[in-house]
Amino acid sequence: MNWKQRTTIGALALTFLVAIGCHDDRLAATARTVYHVGEDGNLYQRVNTYDGTVGHLVWQPWTLVGKPAGLSKLISGPAMACSGVIAALGSDKQVWLAQGSTAHGWVWFALTGVYSNYAPAITCNGQRDNIDVYATGNDNALWHRAYDPPSASWYDWESLGGTLTSGPAVAGETDRVDAFGRDNTNGMSHIYWNKTTLAWSAWEALGGGILGDPAALRYVVSNNPRYRLDVYAQGTDHHLYRKTYQLPAGIFTGSWLGWEVVGGGGCASASPAATFDSGNRVYIRSNDGPCGPGPAHYYESDMDSVSGSYGGWGLIF
Repeated sequence: MNWKQRTTIGALALTFLVAIGCHDDRLAATARTVYHVGEDGNLYQRVNTYDGTVGHLVWQPWTLVGKPAGLSKLISGPAMACSGVIAALGSDKQVWLAQGSTAHGWVWFALTGVYSNYAPAITCNGQRDNIDVYATGNDNALWHRAYDPPSASWYDWESLGGTLTSGPAVAGETDRVDAFGRDNTNGMSHIYWNKTTLAWSAWEALGGGILGDPAALRYVVSNNPRYRLDVYAQGTDHHLYRKTYQLPAGIFTGSWLGWEVVGGGGCASASPAATFDSGNRVYIRSNDGPCGPGPAHYYESDMDSVSGSYGGWGLIF
């Protein structure tokens, strides 16, 4: 993958299979396509394709995707599900979805009924067409809406409660779904869905002092405990922090570890994002300095597949 150095203002999302919900100035990664909401409120994309040389990927120029007809602008960064559906918040404070196809171009659809001030999250929970959208409502509760493939229709919005002051972060598969958000104490709150009971848990407080929206990632490492769930957040000191849930015996019997700094520090000037690609990676936006004045750049840190620990930060653009 041939990353080009680039300075940018506004929201940027890079998506890979299971994408991460992205808020303004949030990032998630891919080896194929970058989606970006520009200062003009339009969605843009940039494709990473082979140039004819074996194993050599190059970035093509940015192209305009646009915005929903009649909408003045998009006001959050994009999030993307593995089905290729993109979610973003519109200037009407409602969640808008977009799906592109060769035959029909980009088609936009509003999930009306819940109004928000924060970016949404979207997942496909292990099945390409099983799309779930999450948004923090004006009542500060977490709201969820699911798509039903057999009937090709959407269920109604359901409230999951909570008192959130950020957009949500969601990670999950068909057996378990975990949702996170900053609460009214500026700590992290967590809730999860259990496939066995088909019900959501009660909210639990994970502590910490965080800024902005969190990011979440569920993954497997080669040593024990194999199954892990991470939540990432920008701390009040502007470093990126991680809290890990270890699942040694099963997906519902584990324990939370303490908060730890990711990548040996690194100063984030906006909310983080995390994603799968060739490995697990997390991303931050940081001003030059770091944390000093000047243009913003994006940095990545790769996870070791054996230990689950991160290395240092590397500039990607």
